[in-house]
Amino acid sequence: MFLHQQVTNKYGFIVLLCSLVALLLLPSYWQGQHKQVVMALLLLVVMLSFLSLVARKRVEIILGTLLSLPVLYLNLHNLFAGGTQVSVLVYFLNVLFYLFIVFELLRHIISQKFVDFNLIAAIIVYLIIGLLWAFIYLILETQTPGAILGEHNTGVENMLSTLLYFSYVTMTTLGYGDISPHTELAGKWVVLEAIIGQFYIAILVARLVSLYGMKVPD
Repeated sequence: MFLHQQVTNKYGFIVLLCSLVALLLLPSYWQGQHKQVVMALLLLVVMLSFLSLVARKRVEIILGTLLSLPVLYLNLHNLFAGGTQVSVLVYFLNVLFYLFIVFELLRHIISQKFVDFNLIAAIIVYLIIGLLWAFIYLILETQTPGAILGEHNTGVENMLSTLLYFSYVTMTTLGYGDISPHTELAGKWVVLEAIIGQFYIAILVARLVSLYGMKVPD
């Protein structure tokens, strides 16, 4: 039973990781409404992949479903109806859902007694943090147009893709400088993401190194 669950989790983590990488790369091959549809579908795959990982845990699946259903509904409504009134609510619920993912995966990683496929989970958490912050930037950009994108604001269909790029550039402290915050509040969120990104790598690497070499149970 343990081996079966281990294999199932491993494939679930791989699917979730692949969907996050696809979310970062694939939308760039489309434009306009098609890009929005591709991103919406990939976000759906991310959501379903995570729910499959917690399907055996009653409390987690209930909480995950309660968070994911309104996110799914409002994402689709925002995509096909083009409603501007629900935009901030959509982004806020996405932030809550991805916070829940980060919490659950970090809890899984910390509870492990050996290095196994939790290394994949650690990579996923890093990518999810970048996605989560992209939605935070969307909230800031919706509330104060130009707060992040400035003259790079080329339309709603490109906002998430552009802010996702900006989020990972910030978290890795690459600092290309092509996009930068234009308000004090946006600047504070950018600094916080950069700090969290660096601390995450330092702490998680130390945790995984401490577990390295411990025997995986048969």
